[in-house]
Amino acid sequence: MDAASVIGEKFENDFLASILGLDALEILETLNFIAQSTSIVSVEGSLYRFDHARSREVLYEALSPPLKKGYHARIAERLENVRAKGRALQI
Repeated sequence: MDAASVIGEKFENDFLASILGLDALEILETLNFIAQSTSIVSVEGSLYRFDHARSREVLYEALSPPLKKGYHARIAERLENVRAKGRALQI
């Protein structure tokens, strides 16, 4: 959820998995569990959404500055790759 909080209010499972370098199915299973057992995130079509901006903000603010910087750098790198391939990213 830390990396998702850096992405923003809405995020794609596949994009989150690429940021974390993990299997998309594993991330999907984890997000599904979180969505069913808490109200932190919900499924909205093919996207996941934080239930409230404050929930995302609390997670984001709890990150150390070096970790935020690392996530931001990884997200920027992945966004550049997506754009270079001409693929639209839903966020």
